[in-house]
Amino acid sequence: MTETASLNENIKKQTEFYFSDHNLPRDKFLKAKIAESPEGWVSLEVMTSFRKLGDLTKDIKVIAEALANSTILELSEDKTKIRRLTPVPTEQDVNNRTLVVTNIPKDSNVEAISTFFTQFGPVGAVRCVTEPQTEVFSGKAFIVFEEQAGLDSAIAKGDDMPKFGDNKIECNKFKTIKKKEKPEVPDRNAELRAQIEEERKNHAPGCILRFTFPADTNTENLRPLELKDYFGHFGEIRRVEFQEGEKVGTARFASAEGCSRAKKELDEKKDSHKIQGVVPDITILEGEEEQREWDSIAEKRLSHVNQSSARGGRGGRGRGRGGRGRGGRGRGGRGGSRDRQNRIESVVDDD
Repeated sequence: MTETASLNENIKKQTEFYFSDHNLPRDKFLKAKIAESPEGWVSLEVMTSFRKLGDLTKDIKVIAEALANSTILELSEDKTKIRRLTPVPTEQDVNNRTLVVTNIPKDSNVEAISTFFTQFGPVGAVRCVTEPQTEVFSGKAFIVFEEQAGLDSAIAKGDDMPKFGDNKIECNKFKTIKKKEKPEVPDRNAELRAQIEEERKNHAPGCILRFTFPADTNTENLRPLELKDYFGHFGEIRRVEFQEGEKVGTARFASAEGCSRAKKELDEKKDSHKIQGVVPDITILEGEEEQREWDSIAEKRLSHVNQSSARGGRGGRGRGRGGRGRGGRGRGGRGGSRDRQNRIESVVDDD
């Protein structure tokens, strides 16, 4: 297989996974985008904002070419949009074909788990649950079969289920846990949501840039205030979104001119523009990508407010330790902030 053919196959496989029966019913963002079009079209520009597909290519012409022979997706006449050829199944339909398995050997990978369960029927996806703090596979996985017959066949084995390696595994049907109804309370986030929406409405496009530090850059002690001063040399800064230790953040300028000036000058990579010993890579966010950043800003700010309320304020001394937490001392236990419970890994690496 040539390099181009291999790339096309990976693009096709990844894109079809996004729209597959196993992923789409649980993908709220993509379902919302489909609902925006009466005919169910989603622009290829939107699809390039999905990380895994974007890592393969940002060129919509390349994506269109790769999807030309898809049996799952249809291209629009102008080759700028795609949609499913069949109706979207309900989430309940997917749940009915989902097997919950525990005590799988923790050194197993997605491919090995998928191969084991194909003895009962074709497997559409495997979703592995990882430990919250370490992100190591916990031994629990959700197996989504192509047909319910595969799930029924596995359940029928009961105590005669073959061992997975040296482990006796336990299999159960997926059950939807109904949340207890809570008394209706006023939405304490309504005011903040309205404020963010007002900022979005009054903010001219082209004012947000994404900055990316090389992977080996030490950003552990780099604070948003320092970055605000750094980018402030190019224009008035409204807000910097950045977490110490991360490699990617955004800076929101008061005007598109300041944002453009920052990109133009920083792209020259002058020594005078270095921070933490490097000049970060700059991308000005546009269109759907810019709107997704606004959604992300809203989510982060609401999350921060809710966490602060749950803790009853930062408390403690200095930078708000408030106890050790699971992440150890300092910074209030960093491990907790990166808690990604039930992180999902799929047969096709999803976003």
